[in-house]
Amino acid sequence: MKTAYIMIGIQGSGKSVFCRKFLPDVRRINLDTLKTRNNEKRMIAECHENSDSYVIDNTNPTREDRARYIPTAKA
Repeated sequence: MKTAYIMIGIQGSGKSVFCRKFLPDVRRINLDTLKTRNNEKRMIAECHENSDSYVIDNTNPTREDRARYIPTAKA
């Protein structure tokens, strides 16, 4: 079963460290690394196509920020 995780927290709060420590086999999607929302969308779509679990490792401080990921994850 695939799982989508959405990390929430301010910069430097340990989100990436948590991912590396507790979710080492889950694909990490990070906007800092991918640079554009389009690249981020493509990687999420690829995870869904391959039934891979993934973690959105961005700051995601508001509901609006997180809302872009939830419909795709539920689908």
